[in-house]
Amino acid sequence: MEMNNVNVIDIIKGITASGLPLMEGKDKLETSAILNTVVNVNEFDFMNGDDGEYVVFTTKEYPDNFFYGSSVTTESFKKLVEKVEEKTLQGVLEFGLPCKFTELMSKNKRKYIRVIFYPNN
Repeated sequence: MEMNNVNVIDIIKGITASGLPLMEGKDKLETSAILNTVVNVNEFDFMNGDDGEYVVFTTKEYPDNFFYGSSVTTESFKKLVEKVEEKTLQGVLEFGLPCKFTELMSKNKRKYIRVIFYPNN
């Protein structure tokens, strides 16, 4: 497949120093800052790291920040992408996808964070 200069420029512009375009100009905030409160996710994407793929997301409530999701949270967002048509999901994100992040304890006594979509419905 041959790429023209415009395609190459678009691809290169999409690669930011932060990693993803949705992270550009924003600061990382710990997920602990939004535990047990409802926030509205308005954008998310996936990144590859040393431990595999993980979700990165932004919220309407914290427009200057982005968050990294745990492996459990990442799996929930992957299921969302699998089960909801892309056009429908984009419409939901425009309004904000209500989410509640909670910390739980596993059977192995390890803490983890999970996400509940539409926690008040």
